[in-house]
Amino acid sequence: MHLLAIPLRKSFDADPLLYVCPEKYVESISRGCLVVVPWRDGEQEAVVFSILDEAPEVPYEVRDILRVLTSTSVLHEYELHDIITLTQKYLLRIHLVGQLFLPATILNTYARQNYVSCEKSNLRE
Repeated sequence: MHLLAIPLRKSFDADPLLYVCPEKYVESISRGCLVVVPWRDGEQEAVVFSILDEAPEVPYEVRDILRVLTSTSVLHEYELHDIITLTQKYLLRIHLVGQLFLPATILNTYARQNYVSCEKSNLRE
């Protein structure tokens, strides 16, 4: 299974990045959930934008996600759609628009907690 993910700290351009979802995480992945993805020599959080059965051609090495932070969606469908729309319309890097919807202060707050223990009542309704 492959994922298109919206990185939340750094990005190259206006497109979500393609990643492979290892078998052990398949049951935990849903659209809008938070995952940790590799970024150059480090890692960063990303929101799953879409789940794909087949991978499209991309000009970079497709890597595995590192772990799932929460299987609960942290963004609504319309917010995911708005991130892509705004990014493409104004030619912005996707992480900058993603941060408008899920700023670093919120990510840092979740990081101090255990992501897996986050329940839907603690997240945006």
